[in-house]
Amino acid sequence: MKARPTNSEVARLTGRRRGPDASDHLIGARVRQLRSECGVSSETLARRLGVSIQQLQKYETGQNRIAASRLWAMSQALGQPIQAFYPPDAGAPVERVESDLSLVSRLRARDRAMVLALARRLLRPPP
Repeated sequence: MKARPTNSEVARLTGRRRGPDASDHLIGARVRQLRSECGVSSETLARRLGVSIQQLQKYETGQNRIAASRLWAMSQALGQPIQAFYPPDAGAPVERVESDLSLVSRLRARDRAMVLALARRLLRPPP
């Protein structure tokens, strides 16, 4: 019977690494910044979230990832919209896509069908 691969072996073979990445650090820094701007101490926020101060510090430093449900709880505890935890330019790609779609809508029907068919083909997962 073959032994189950370790996490480090899986990461090496797949090119994926576990744990926080740059976006986790950015969101953690935003948590700390917003908490400070709202005048809420780390003790108070940790208590509101039901976590230890040490766990909150790990979130704020990006050492631990923040689950979506925990981020939602943070937004409620700080009275901030969920978008406040993301960089201001995080919505830029969506706006660009909406702009590109408005350009497509101006094309003639035949050309629009070709562009949309090409987009579908490009977005299809590889076999």
